[in-house]
Amino acid sequence: MSTFQPMLVVVGSRNRAKLTACQQVIARRWPEAVVETVSALSGVAAQPCGEEETAAGAANRARAAARLRPDADLTVGLEGGAVYAEALGAFFITAWAAVLRPATGHLSYGHGGLVPLPLAWRARLAAGEELGPLVEGLWGAMADRQQGGAVAALTFGAVQRIDYLARALQFALVPLLRPELFLTR
Repeated sequence: MSTFQPMLVVVGSRNRAKLTACQQVIARRWPEAVVETVSALSGVAAQPCGEEETAAGAANRARAAARLRPDADLTVGLEGGAVYAEALGAFFITAWAAVLRPATGHLSYGHGGLVPLPLAWRARLAAGEELGPLVEGLWGAMADRQQGGAVAALTFGAVQRIDYLARALQFALVPLLRPELFLTR
């Protein structure tokens, strides 16, 4: 007689918004799954700048979670950052998700989209200031990284940080949900 073992998904962060985003996305697809967190370092700057650094932070979190919880079926890394698009002359918030299947080593990525930031903030972030405290200083609790984040403050609450991170995670799951499209020969 075998016992049912629910899928174990481990998030490489103890941040409440990241955990909630993961719980919401995973529950839609795998209602029986258990979602847990571990404290995992991103291995990138406290304020990642650029798409590559932000995506690397997400991947590093997913890999670290797999090392800490080798029993996980999936590990997830979520990372927010800022990016300057030179061709556009514009500055944005960015969010990346990385999903790792420890059993196979397969890693997939998803991007949550870009949210405009004031160009004047670019120098402050490039100098090492973090977006979270900058926005929290302007808008208080609405911009708390554990809750709505800068995205909520900038959109007057129309989009929450949880929703933004969840979108990135949904996209990172596509190769797992549609493996027939991503098989290599």
